[in-house]
Amino acid sequence: MAANGNEGQHAQKPAVKSWYSGGKNFKVTHYTYAVENDPFYTSAKQTELVEVPELDNRKFTRGFLGIDKNGKVLPRSKNAGVTMQGTGLTNQGDYITYTNSKGGKANFRFGVGGRFSGVSRPFEQIAVDPKVIPKGSKVYVEKYGRVMSADDIGSAIKGNHIDVFVGPKTHKEAVILGDKWSRIGKVGKNVATGGADIPTQAKTPASSPARKAPAKKAQPQNTAAHDSVNIPKNGCVHIVGPNESLASIAADHKVQGGYRALAAYNGIANPRLIHVGQEIVIPPVGNVAASAPRPEIAPNPQAVAQAGFFEHAVAKGETLASIAKKYHVVGGYRAIVNANNLRNPNSLTIGQKLRIPSAKAHR
Repeated sequence: MAANGNEGQHAQKPAVKSWYSGGKNFKVTHYTYAVENDPFYTSAKQTELVEVPELDNRKFTRGFLGIDKNGKVLPRSKNAGVTMQGTGLTNQGDYITYTNSKGGKANFRFGVGGRFSGVSRPFEQIAVDPKVIPKGSKVYVEKYGRVMSADDIGSAIKGNHIDVFVGPKTHKEAVILGDKWSRIGKVGKNVATGGADIPTQAKTPASSPARKAPAKKAQPQNTAAHDSVNIPKNGCVHIVGPNESLASIAADHKVQGGYRALAAYNGIANPRLIHVGQEIVIPPVGNVAASAPRPEIAPNPQAVAQAGFFEHAVAKGETLASIAKKYHVVGGYRAIVNANNLRNPNSLTIGQKLRIPSAKAHR
C-alpha cells in the first residue's frame, strides 16, 4: 500500500532550473521514527516493559526505547529504538524523543525530536547542509522523481548529502531503504512537494492502520484500528489517523473507485490535503457516485479511538500551555504543537481549531 499521499498521481517532472554541483554524487540517506511493536524487539528478546519516570511513569517496550535492562543505551548494532532513531511512535499514538544519556542511562521526553518539529510529511521533506542547499529550498530528487522541501538541517549532513524523512519504520524497513545516490535539481519555491509514486522498496507500510494479515506481514503500528473491522454495507465514518492517506483509507474500506471516488464523495478538492482527526464518510458498498445521498451514519468507534484526537476552538486568553493543562494532555503543550504542526507555539488566534491528542480519554 502506498503511503505518500500522492497515490495515483503521476505528475510530470517539474521544470528543473539547474542541477546542484556534484552530478549524481549526492548521497541520499533516510531518517525514520522507531515504532513500538517492531518485530525486531521480539527477535532480539527486548520486549520487557520499562517504566519511564519522565514520561508520566508509563511503560514502554524496552527495545522500543533502545535500552538494556538497566536503562543504559544499547549498542547501535542491537538498537532499532528511539535512542538510535531519535524519535519513536508508541502504540498509543504518542511521539517520544531520546534527549540524552546521563550516568549511562537514557532520558526521554514526549514530542517529536529534531530542531524543526514541523517535519512530518514522509518523502516530502529533507534535512540538508545549508551551505550546499539553502534551508527552505524546494529541490527535485531524481532518484525518487519527487519534489522535496529542505525543512531541516542536521549535524551529520555535510556537503553533497540529503536526509529524506520517511516516517515511522520498522528495523527491517529501515535497513531495506539503505543509502542511495541521486542528482538534485533546483526548482521554484512555489512548486508543490510530492510527485510520482515512490519506489516499492521505499513505501512505508507503517503509514496506515494494520489489518489482519499473515504473521510475517504484520504492520508496525496502529494495530487496534482495523484488526476486527467489519465494513458496514450502509457505510460508516472513518476518523483519519496519523500518517493515513485517502488511498490507504479507500483500500482499507474497499471503496469502489479508490481514493478519487472517496475524495469526490466527500467533496475534497485536493486528495492530498487531509488531516488527523478529519471525518471521512465511507460510502455504502457499491455506491461511489459523488452525487449519491450520504447516509446518516455514526463514526466507526474503533477508528475514533485509533485517531486519538478531538477538536478545540481557542478562546480569548488561552495559550497552548493552558489548553494542555485543561485537558491533561500527555506530553503537555508540545504534544499539541506536534499534533497540529505549529511552527510558532506562541501565535494563536481566537476561534482557531486545534487537534488535541488523546481524545478517547475525554469522550
